[in-house]
Parts: sequence; C-alpha cells; structure tokens
Amino acid sequence: MASIRVEFDVEMPMRDGVMLRGDIFRPSVRSKVPAVVCRTPYDKSARKRDRWFPAVESARAGFAVVYQDTRGRFTSDGEWHPMDWGGGERFDGYDTVEWLAAQPWCDGNVGMFGGSYEAGNQIAAAIEHPPHLRAIAPSLGGVGYDGVRRSSMALETIVLGWTAMMAVDVIGKRAARGEDTGDDLAKVMSVMADPAAAAWTLPLQDLPPLQVAGMPSYEGITDIIAAGAGAMIGNEDRIEVPVLFTTGWYDIGVGTWHWRTVRERAATELARTESKLIIGPWGHTAHDHNMGEWGFGMFAALERSGVVEGHRHFFSRHLRGDDAAPGLANVRYFVMGANAWKESPTWPPPGTEIRPSYLHSGGGANTAAGDGTLTWDPPTGEEPADSYDYDPAHPVRSFGLRVMYNGGSTVHGPFDQARIERRDDVVVYTSAPLEAPMEIAGDVELRVFVSSSAPDTDFVPKLCDVDAEGISCNIADGFARARYRDSWESPTPLEEGKTYELTIDLGPVAHRFAAGHCVRLQLTSSCFPHWDRNMNTGNPPGTDAGGVIAHQTVHHSSHWPSLLLLPVVP
Repeated sequence: MASIRVEFDVEMPMRDGVMLRGDIFRPSVRSKVPAVVCRTPYDKSARKRDRWFPAVESARAGFAVVYQDTRGRFTSDGEWHPMDWGGGERFDGYDTVEWLAAQPWCDGNVGMFGGSYEAGNQIAAAIEHPPHLRAIAPSLGGVGYDGVRRSSMALETIVLGWTAMMAVDVIGKRAARGEDTGDDLAKVMSVMADPAAAAWTLPLQDLPPLQVAGMPSYEGITDIIAAGAGAMIGNEDRIEVPVLFTTGWYDIGVGTWHWRTVRERAATELARTESKLIIGPWGHTAHDHNMGEWGFGMFAALERSGVVEGHRHFFSRHLRGDDAAPGLANVRYFVMGANAWKESPTWPPPGTEIRPSYLHSGGGANTAAGDGTLTWDPPTGEEPADSYDYDPAHPVRSFGLRVMYNGGSTVHGPFDQARIERRDDVVVYTSAPLEAPMEIAGDVELRVFVSSSAPDTDFVPKLCDVDAEGISCNIADGFARARYRDSWESPTPLEEGKTYELTIDLGPVAHRFAAGHCVRLQLTSSCFPHWDRNMNTGNPPGTDAGGVIAHQTVHHSSHWPSLLLLPVVP
C-alpha cells in the first residue's frame, strides 16, 4: 500500500511527431512497476474515477495507471478520426504501449483497459502487436460485426448523444482557432439536454449536431460506424494476448461473440486459454445493484461483485507473472431472477439445451389481451396469421431496453411493459404459467416468418418475464432492419406480400423464471427514439422527410413455424 505520485499532461510522442498527453498515477517506490493504460476520447481528466480499474486504488496496489487523451481530443494534438480502429488508433496504441514500456519507472510490462470506445482502442492496439503488451481488459462490448454495425440506427444514444459530445469538442477547437461558431454550441447543448425532442427531426440528415462545421454527415456517421465495425471485428486470429471482456445484460454492446471468437481463433495458446468473460446485471453506464424496476441484491453492484478485484488479479497474473493471483473462471455471469453469480467453462454453460418455443394464435395476438401463445409444440396445420399496421408518425416508444446511456428518454433496464403491450401495433405471445422454475443462460434467437407491404421496414422483438400479478418486464431485445436481412454490404428490398424468414438475435441473457411466471415475446416494428424510425419507403437512410404506413403480417403455421430459441439450463 504505497503512497502515489501523480503527473498531469505528460507528453507522449507518436511516430509522426504528434504529441499525445496523459495523466499518470504510479506508486512512489524505487522499484519498477507494470503500466496499465486507458486511451480515451472522452477527456482523461474525467476518467480517473473509472470503476473497473480505479486510478488511486490500482496505483496503491502497485500498478502505474495511465489515462491518455487520444489524438485530437482535449489535451492531445493532431486531428481526430472517429473510430479509426483500422488505422491511426492501431499505430497510436502501439506507440503508446512502447513509450510506456521504455519509461524508467516501468518494468516493461504493459496492459490496457477501458470501456466502450476505449475497448475498441485496445483491440486495435492488440492487433498491431506491440512487443511489450501483455494483456487487455475491454469492457462494455463484445458483440459481433452485425451488432456494431447496427449501432448506426441507434438514434438517441449514438447518432444524437454521441455525436453531440463529439460536436462540443469540435466547436471548442474551432473557437480556440478564432473561428466564428455562432450559436452552434447552444444548439448542441439543447440536443444534449433533450435528445428525444431532437430525434423527431426529419430528414435525419438535418439533425442539429451534424450541421456543425467539421462534423460528418448522417451518411458519414453510418459509414464511420461500419468502418469501425469492420476494423475491430474479424481480426481475432491476430490477437496474441489474454483478453478480459466485461459487460452487462442491459448494455447495448452486450455480447459473447467476441470472447468466443478469441477463445477459438486467437494467435497464441495463452490468448485462447486465458481470455475471460464477465457479465453482470448492468447497463452501459450504470453498474449498481439495481437496474430499472428490479433490485438484484448488494452483490450485484460492481464494487461488491468482485469484478474490480478480478481486474487486478488478471493484470497481476499477466503483467507481473504472479501465479499466486487467483485465476478467473472462463465465464462469470449473473443470473437475474435468482440474483446469484455463477461460473462456467463455456458459453452457454455445459448441458444447456436450445429449445424452440413456437408462436401460435387465432389471428388476434395484438396486445397482451390478445390470443397469442407460446408453447413447446410446433404448429400442426394452418393457423391464421397476425397483422398490424406500423405508422412511423406514431411509433412505439422505447421503454426498458438495452441502451448505451441514461442521458435521454430511453432508460436501460427491466420495466413494466404494460404501456407497450396495450398497443394494437404490438403482437404478444405468452406461455402458460410455468409449473417449475426455468433457468435460461445463453443467446436467444427469434426465427420469424413475416411479410410486409413496404420495401423496407423494421421488426423489434422483446423477451419478457411475466410475474404472477401479470407484470411483464423485459429481459432481452433485438432489432432487424429488413433490407439488411442477408447482408449489411448488399441491402435488398422486400417484395410486397412475399413471406421472408428473419433471424433476429436477442443477445445473451441469464435469467431464472420463477414457478407461476410466464415467458412472453412481444414483436412490433418501432422502438423510438432508441432506434431511428424506418420510414417504410426503401429510400437511402436519413433522406426521408416523411413516411408511409406498412401493413405487417406475422405467420405461424406448419409451413411457416415461427419460433423463439431459448437456451434452457437443466
């Protein structure tokens, strides 16, 4: 438990001469220590209170903890290129790791940590193979390419909230150069204060933050996200160091794909065997013991869950070579409903059975009061299809969801879905009350046969737990834009009235349904302002000033057996 030394705005030269700056927290000891760095675009001065690997506590435990502003952000020089994980961030990450390793107080062993965008920076650096990089701990991520690419439709949190934060820095730098910024800052601050109001802007290419000089266009934002996804995902066979992934059930970036792919394809046996995954009952920016309307017990909170200690053990093991440091389970996950942490060698846990639960109705599944049911038995003949009209002028509101942050109207977590399930443009399928508890742990998938009158439209499913009093709370959700049903690179329109099978990923979840509870699936075509509204026109994204009503049909018969795949734990 050493006293610590803090240095602010330490200059770190990159290979092209650009100077990046970081704050360094390190023990006041004569011996050399390992360094762990967070490379952030979100202002290093605000990151020292990071909850995953806190600066002061970690420095007192014998690590040099470094927070660096990335290129072109806050105190660092150069020009920022957002999500440049295929280029500049790789090289700056490499140079930062090697600069730290060469410092007289560093023992030559360097790790990386941080969440969300910072997680992408770590993957980018690891792909470039800095010789002194020993381990990385990306949090709040883990989805595959489709999941990252889909973020381009996350209107309130990505296209509005995230770009507004970008715009504030752009405006500040323009003002520092003496440029006239007019009322740009006031416009952007109004968006940050009420992003839900700004979300109604049409066409989307006119969104206020995107009108600031120096900001990308709407098309540019979607291209940036697509390029970032392509650079971050698909290079797992180039990763040589152990990776500790941490995320939460109600985080927009929750996923197991990246961890599973690293375990299968990483370049070294060490990376394949020592990469770990932790999933708690958290959101992207909330990591306490309650989420939404549910409380998960005191041991669910980040500080009491052992996750902080787990990060220190992980870095002790791989940066210090401390074999006495406790090893982490391959997967450590929190089971909602049981309010308990569990460990597993694999995901899903061994013995998990992927069981199909089939959609049924007499053609009247609209609202929770309709006749939609879920059973383990497939349809044996024809069943009347369910239908509803999706009007983009009157979208279903986003309420209770996996989201990025709590700065807007869409709050992450489980909430009573009554306000959603009473709408006629939501079809609902509910199981009979369970005779015994049922635990699920794994990735949930919906395979649904649909047709539409529109050339493009959306489908948004939610998996819910309905208690004995009839309160329905969301535990997982998904999103599909029909034009991308075959690929992101080659969108294709729907043919009016033609039936298509859509496979919609609802992501991973671990949850125990109590005896007497029901399993429920709700399905609709909007979730606004979390996802942008599909105008049902098939026009290029962001260009529509108005939309048309889409007539949607959900089929479930022996010929078109729509089903929900549940990972049931024996």
